[in-house]
Amino acid sequence: MMEVIMILTVIAVFFINFIFIDNIYRIVDPKPIQVSKKSINSSLEALILGDETIGIKISDLLIKQNISADILPNINDIDKSYPYKYVLALFNDDLENLTACTIAINIMGINNVIAICNKQYNQKIYDDNHIVTINSYASAFDIVSILLNNQKKREA
Repeated sequence: MMEVIMILTVIAVFFINFIFIDNIYRIVDPKPIQVSKKSINSSLEALILGDETIGIKISDLLIKQNISADILPNINDIDKSYPYKYVLALFNDDLENLTACTIAINIMGINNVIAICNKQYNQKIYDDNHIVTINSYASAFDIVSILLNNQKKREA
């Protein structure tokens, strides 16, 4: 009886370690979600960071405007050398949104950035850094409308 318990324990430990190692690997090497439509003949590109659910909806709306989009759920996956025209920071954390926007503006030279302001007391930080904000209840359509209207204002 003791041998059966030992064997079951070894098997249980093996499976627990397997699950643990698999989760560690996902953290270390996450795969970005690529929703890019590279066949679109447009130089306009959008980088959507954060919430994948709304990111996919926004990407679909942008594609209808001939703007291709990449969705990255992790800020560490940003390709800083890629010439994006737009950046949308849709994280549930203002620090991540501010970091993403700062990278976009200061390192990548992108002027058209929009972020979700999750906590109203952080609004001044966004304003001081000239980052257009939306609230966390905004729909994908609202976000795309704001993005395109800001682009038209910059071109005028």
